[in-house]
This record gives sequence, C-alpha cells and structure tokens, in this order.
Amino acid sequence: MSAIGALRDKISLEANDLHSMQRDLSRNVSSRRQFSHQYSENDLVHKELERLDNDAKVYKLIGPALIRQDKVEAISNVAKRMGFIEHETSRLDKAIKGLESKQDGKQKVVAELQKKLQHMHAYEQS
Repeated sequence: MSAIGALRDKISLEANDLHSMQRDLSRNVSSRRQFSHQYSENDLVHKELERLDNDAKVYKLIGPALIRQDKVEAISNVAKRMGFIEHETSRLDKAIKGLESKQDGKQKVVAELQKKLQHMHAYEQS
C-alpha cells in the first residue's frame, strides 16, 4: 500500500470518528433540549401547586385514572423531579462540552491529514 493510500485510510477512519462524535453531540443536545422543556413544565406545575390553598384537592394522573394526592406530597414529588432534571441537565452540559472539545480536536486532526495528503499529491506531481 502506498503512503498516499495509507493516509487516505487514516483520513477515512478519523472522519468516521468525527461523524460518530457529531451524532453523539446531536443526541445529547436533543436530550438537553427535552430536559429543559420538561423542567419548564414542572416548574409551572410547582408554582401552581404552591399557589393552592392547603386544603385544596390535588389529583395525579396515573395511567387512565386520577388518584387523589396530598398537596405536600405533590409538591415534594415535583421538586424531586425538578432536582433530577437539573442533575441530568448538568450532566448533559458537561458531556456536550467534552464532545465539542473532542470534536474540535478531531476536526484539526482531519484538516492536518488532508493538508498532508495535498502536499503529498503536489510532491508526487512535480
């Protein structure tokens, strides 16, 4: 195998890695957006529950049935859910930053390899 062929193979492998990273990044960004939306919904529910009188009747939809739930318990459940969402959002933010950093590095590697390939082609033609 020629040096140019080996370099092409290396570029192909690096480009595949980059594509995989881009897919992972896209999935994480999509999940982050979904968690952000869920957090907004839960925050709205939490605020509405806080506004209710202490003796207000609160119901939770479980499957096709509405089940009565204590207001304090409902507020606690929503707060726990919001805490979980905050944790997952933070985890995804870190993962996104890491993937963006790796992606930038991989793009530089691919660019350098492509530049090297161009130089090899130019040298071969002269």
